[in-house]
Amino acid sequence: MRDSEEAPQDLNAGIDEALEGSPRATRLLELTNALRLRRQRLEADLGTLEDPTDALRVSQQLDEIDEQIQVLAEEASISQFVEETVRFSHEVRRLHEG
Repeated sequence: MRDSEEAPQDLNAGIDEALEGSPRATRLLELTNALRLRRQRLEADLGTLEDPTDALRVSQQLDEIDEQIQVLAEEASISQFVEETVRFSHEVRRLHEG
C-alpha cells in the first residue's frame, strides 16, 4: 500500500519540521550519555592529580560538563515532547482520514 509507506515518511518529515533543525531526542540522549562517560573519566583522573592547578582545571571541566548535561537533558525533554505531539497529531489525522 502506498499510503502506509508514505505515513512514516510524512511523520518523519513532520517531526523534522516541528523540531526546526534541532536534533531528535534520541540524538540528544546519545550526546548526554557521551558527556556522562567523559565526566566519569575526568572524575577518575581528578583523584590521581597531585598538582592543584591541574585539579582545579579538571574540576572546572567537570562543572562545565554538568551544565552541558543539564542543558542537553532539558533539550531532550523538549524534543521528546515535540516528537510525541507530532506523532499524536499524525495518528489523529490518520484516524479521521479512515
